[in-house]
Amino acid sequence: MYAGSKPYGPALVHGNFTAITSSFSKPLSFAGTGFHIRRGHKSAFPLLTGTKDARVLNELKQKEVLKPEGEEVVLAVALQGLNNARVVFLGSSDLCSNSTFEGPNGKFCKETALWTFQQKGKLRYGNITHHRIQSLSDTQRQPLGYLEVAYRVQDFAYYSIDIEEFKEGRWQAYTGKTVYVEFVMLDPYIRKYLSRTGKTFYTTFQIPDVYGVFQFKTKSEEPGFSWLSTASEAPVRPFRHDEYERFLVVAYPYYASVFACVGSFLVFSFYFLYHKE
Repeated sequence: MYAGSKPYGPALVHGNFTAITSSFSKPLSFAGTGFHIRRGHKSAFPLLTGTKDARVLNELKQKEVLKPEGEEVVLAVALQGLNNARVVFLGSSDLCSNSTFEGPNGKFCKETALWTFQQKGKLRYGNITHHRIQSLSDTQRQPLGYLEVAYRVQDFAYYSIDIEEFKEGRWQAYTGKTVYVEFVMLDPYIRKYLSRTGKTFYTTFQIPDVYGVFQFKTKSEEPGFSWLSTASEAPVRPFRHDEYERFLVVAYPYYASVFACVGSFLVFSFYFLYHKE
């Protein structure tokens, strides 16, 4: 098969983006133009690729092009902007035509259309909660003292967010594994993937020994799904004067030096006042 302007040939559905298309056991029929996507592109996803023996033909020079070849030849591309706007580029106007709509071509076109019009792979979030807890092993995760106000350095924090996916015409619990939270003040001090129970993603961590105005930032950038990015402000204060330990172990040498100085002064005073030559 050639990705140029040749008779129909086989094309494979890319299996890494299940949010857009499901798995196909049979190749699709395709004749048209191919694309090339820069490797590691964040916003563009290959939906349809050539078979292993696919080649590209330069129709102006009437000769084959060495690169790209095989599965590197992309025949359908999905593009999602940072504002979650979606568009799909097809290399052939016949891919979804009446003559090829029966079978795998029709299924592919329907699923691609659902994704493009935000009826598939769409995420929403809500119920963002964060508060202090007793310790990282606190299984009850009950709020300690106050809720969503200033934290203290070295406190233990609990963070959760509800995320749902629009699937099969209704909102369902999102099951992705790439949702993470960052505790940020200019730069991330903590970055952790979130655990999941139902639609609730959560984690616990210890506040760093740095005070200032931080933010809980949740991000999800799984290809094919809506981009998620949230931010919740969380001021962190230092210890108050009455919250420090009364005696610090690391300060014992200084305590000892003070008592040694006082003792030396008393001994010297007693010797100076009462000793006679």
